[in-house]
Amino acid sequence: MRINHFGKPYSFSHVAALRRFGKRHEYISRPTIVGTIDSIVKDYDSIGIVPIENTTGGIIHDTVNTLCMEEYRKLLIREELELPVRLFLLAKSPIALSHVRAIYSHEYALKRSEGWIKQHTPQAIVKRVSSTSDAACKALEEKYSCAISSSEASSYYGLKKIEEILVEGKKNLTRFFVLGNVGGKYSPKGQGSVNIYYGTTIIFELEDRVGALCDALQAFKKNKITLTRIISRPDIKKEWGYVFFIEIKGGEKDQNVKKALIELDKHITDIRILGSYPLKRLAH
Repeated sequence: MRINHFGKPYSFSHVAALRRFGKRHEYISRPTIVGTIDSIVKDYDSIGIVPIENTTGGIIHDTVNTLCMEEYRKLLIREELELPVRLFLLAKSPIALSHVRAIYSHEYALKRSEGWIKQHTPQAIVKRVSSTSDAACKALEEKYSCAISSSEASSYYGLKKIEEILVEGKKNLTRFFVLGNVGGKYSPKGQGSVNIYYGTTIIFELEDRVGALCDALQAFKKNKITLTRIISRPDIKKEWGYVFFIEIKGGEKDQNVKKALIELDKHITDIRILGSYPLKRLAH
């Protein structure tokens, strides 16, 4: 398979892809989330891996916004992957924490590490880049600079692990969508993952009237379906209009989900089912 992923080699999207599918595939780095998704559309039998949510940073709006666009209507979510994320402070050569002048990373990694940075490297200037693998490249180029990135990036770019970023509280997890084209080739074989449950993602539009969203959501309550994600995004076709990006527990073929979708159809003006797919927990 040809697998597009967001970020340079050994970004966390790449790490998630490797842990799910192994090294025997062709991996293609893409500099942006939009570019990653666009590459799947242009290469019919390829798939792509993009982040959708982090336990600290929250929803990845670039992913949601892009999937809501009309030109990506024929894409499917094949799987959702949950990756435990370990963050490391990396540098070109061993360096004392007191000598670090700049720290590069993705905004969500920086948000997770904010307290640690203030405690251990308060003098460092924090600089946001588009991915943790871009941060590794910056640390490789600049003296007295560090990256917050993956252990795999350390090995690939020849960087030294200075310290692991350990933060108390909830686990640092990131979820990723595996995307492909409707009818495109897809081999679900892989490694090191355990199914948690099936999910279904839906995008729908409503009439502009009082109670429209409440009425629509009653279809899920009535059929005892758990909503795990609900996001409103601007509708590019209408001024001050919105589309709703919904994820539920359950597969499209489940009887209660079928009933809910029939009921939902009475309250909406347009619907797109982005896919029913397993949520897989990846091994460390």
